[in-house]
Amino acid sequence: MHSSDLTVVGGSIDSNIAGHSGGGVMAISLSTVRVCDGANVSNNTAARSGGGLLVQGSTLNVSDSGINLNGARSDGGGGVLAEMKSIVTLGDLTSISQNTARGNGGGLSLFKSSSLATDGRVSIYGNAARGRGSIGAGLAAASSCTVRLGAGAIDLSYNSAASDGGAIALVKGSSLTDSGDPTRACFLTVRHNTASGNGGGFAVSGDSSVSLVVSTAVFERNAAAKQGGGLFIGSALTEFSASQAMEYKVSRATMWRLDLVDNLAPKGDGGGVRMLMAGTCHLL
Repeated sequence: MHSSDLTVVGGSIDSNIAGHSGGGVMAISLSTVRVCDGANVSNNTAARSGGGLLVQGSTLNVSDSGINLNGARSDGGGGVLAEMKSIVTLGDLTSISQNTARGNGGGLSLFKSSSLATDGRVSIYGNAARGRGSIGAGLAAASSCTVRLGAGAIDLSYNSAASDGGAIALVKGSSLTDSGDPTRACFLTVRHNTASGNGGGFAVSGDSSVSLVVSTAVFERNAAAKQGGGLFIGSALTEFSASQAMEYKVSRATMWRLDLVDNLAPKGDGGGVRMLMAGTCHLL
């Protein structure tokens, strides 16, 4: 799709295969895709990226629908890959489940200044980022991407990453925020996610940030093989060749009404939260 509109109402995009990217749908250059009213995008496969849907410089709106059981065989975005300033909205009764990627973002991968907003009840569960070094099994956001949680309840459970961020990984200047409006607060549940690296629940690094100021978050029974069973706040090291000076890019987390319960880092540090150099964390 190029500069086009596609609306899927109560139908299905099922069992399609792409030899490169966008197993179910590939939308580029100011296209708009709407998936709504009980539709399903399922069992699609891309040899590279965007197993279910790939949007590039385009818009994707999903509500009352499922993106399930899709796969990206050699790169990111098992369910959805959104890149190049794409805009993704997940509305009420949306599920993104049991998708797999060999790269980042088993469920969803945001890249290159793309954005994601939620509004209502959204489930992101049972997704896997399986390739070596893959991050963000539920959601990976990299290179100045933004995630905004609206009113409702977000369930991030049973996702598994081969590296950092069992549920969510934020890297390279990306951010996660809520509405800032007490009447539109979110209840965020992060349970039973695993990471073979850092951050069983969330991994935040490289000048990235989390700021949940009106919402409630529960991190329960997440596990990381290395650091930060529930939450990992790290840093990225940048070296400037001219002066050989080094700079640590600060990552930050501010979370209001946070519960950390029974998270594990059995072979590392910080069962609940682990902060490295140039990381700051305010748990209120």
